Amino acid sequence: MHKLRKGDEFMIMKGINCKRQNFMAALAGVLLLLFMAGICTCQPSVLQTPALGESGPQGCSACGQDNQITQIDYETEAILPITQAAESVTSDNGLESSTFGAAPIPVTLGSPSGTISSGSPTYVWNKVTGALFYALEVKNSLNAVVIKQWYNGTDTTGSETPTVTLAAGTYTWRILAWNIDGYSWSSANTFTVCSSTSLPGKATLVSPKGTIGTAKPTYQWKTVNGATRYHLKVSNINDPNNPVIYAWYDASEVVDGLNCYIKPDTAIAEGSYKWWIQTGNCNMEGPWSNYAAFRFANVSPGRPSTISPSGLVSTSSPTFIWTAVKNAAGYHLHVENDTATVYDLDYSAEEVTSGSRARARLPAALPNDQADYYWMVQAYNDAGTSSWSSLRHFELVCRG
Repeated sequence: MHKLRKGDEFMIMKGINCKRQNFMAALAGVLLLLFMAGICTCQPSVLQTPALGESGPQGCSACGQDNQITQIDYETEAILPITQAAESVTSDNGLESSTFGAAPIPVTLGSPSGTISSGSPTYVWNKVTGALFYALEVKNSLNAVVIKQWYNGTDTTGSETPTVTLAAGTYTWRILAWNIDGYSWSSANTFTVCSSTSLPGKATLVSPKGTIGTAKPTYQWKTVNGATRYHLKVSNINDPNNPVIYAWYDASEVVDGLNCYIKPDTAIAEGSYKWWIQTGNCNMEGPWSNYAAFRFANVSPGRPSTISPSGLVSTSSPTFIWTAVKNAAGYHLHVENDTATVYDLDYSAEEVTSGSRARARLPAALPNDQADYYWMVQAYNDAGTSSWSSLRHFELVCRG
């Protein structure tokens, strides 16, 4: 299947709109018009009907251009430019403005739907009268596009299998039908890819634990092989039968490498809590984890103490270390030199705390045109902020 290049789009649309008796003359006029307007025109056979590529209309490779559409916003980045260009060319040449008289009607979707076992399904829809091209769009549970593919209406049978293999999870898909008079979207179908037939294991909880200072903590646990979803349960220890948080999350929403993270928008009241994670996949529910306990205390955190860097430092990318303080939800790190502030940064307590210490790295090395630096840190939570730590000095030597 050939990809439609920038010049090809106009030739196809001219061909379908030209009067039969003037086909060759009109096509020559279109090419001349494009050339005079400075538009790149590649030279395929006029008898070919090349298809649009995976990302929509392509740039003209013969002219060294790269006009490949990288967004899935068909209306603004693919459909409208083609339609407007076609209307402009036909109008300028006095040709009839419509071949079909109306946009194609929405297609009806077939499969996939429901739960499927393969990450490479075949997408089936009914072809409709007057559709020159079809566009397949597939989104994951985060509403992010994972497949975007155009198909020539003449070549496709309405049954296509893209080369993209989907991971386990839930997806929606729909089809766009297009001709020179307009386009229409189908309704969306939902399906779930479930390649696992075994029960997922038990999750290991990471945080929160101990005393925290935020009413909306981030819950963190280890990723479990075979789990495509996770169930979070949070209960006040005085009312265990009425969870304050009880929700399932798709793995794509929470998995980040070897860990899972979720920060629900539900604020908890002061008190002591237990929380659990249950694993699951699209076939069954797995076991609950052991519980972890924490206490939310709505009191401002204490004042942290700076530890390192201090004195002479031989690297421009030092690790900043300070004492972790009780009830802290996060920390402000301030770094300055003799003339200006270099960094003002925020870190969550969960990402920097390990035992009695908090450790953080800067996003980039310190400027090497300065030797003397000063830094301090402040803790905060929902109740307020601590006072700043004392200002600590260090000097870069043998920088690198």
